[in-house]
Amino acid sequence: INKKTNKEFFENLYEYKYDDDISKLSLNENFINIAALYLKNCPIISDIQFLKSNVIKNNDFISSMNWHLDSHHKKLIKIIILNENTDNTNGPTCFLDKITTKKILGFKKYFSSPIYFKDNELKDVVEDFNEKIKYFSGKRGDVLMIDTSKCFHMGSRTKKTRHQIFMTYTPIKTFDLTWLKKINEWKELNKDIEKILVN
Repeated sequence: INKKTNKEFFENLYEYKYDDDISKLSLNENFINIAALYLKNCPIISDIQFLKSNVIKNNDFISSMNWHLDSHHKKLIKIIILNENTDNTNGPTCFLDKITTKKILGFKKYFSSPIYFKDNELKDVVEDFNEKIKYFSGKRGDVLMIDTSKCFHMGSRTKKTRHQIFMTYTPIKTFDLTWLKKINEWKELNKDIEKILVN
């Protein structure tokens, strides 16, 4: 089991170094602006990973190889970048749109169910389930921006090794510190940060 991910089927090859190429990419102005506009808040880069998905030997899918939501935030943006040309044999990231996801969550029995769902469990409640699945396949350098807290997704069902960059942007709480007069100046600083990110 990989120590960085606690999962056998993929490993995180990225180790942060100041001003390295991947960390500089995560600070791309377009990425930051899009994250700020979507989150309606100052984004922080909460996670950067360069994931290697290993070949699976059977169809006994476990953990995030099954359908799930990233529930650690109510709203987030995950930017995924293909590091090589990717097709269905690479086990591409698969996802359902927000409408389909919301429909699934509307079934009360799913609120008390496990975090991860097998294909058949979702097929039971979604008509034409296979047609609803979107596959992030394409050429090296292609980018997917997705709110994985709002869209069911899964991946790493791969028949050959796959590499992808994952960068997760989450909202930082605004500095509403009126109750603490000693550091009330942070309110104005926050306004300046928001102007820089959004404009």
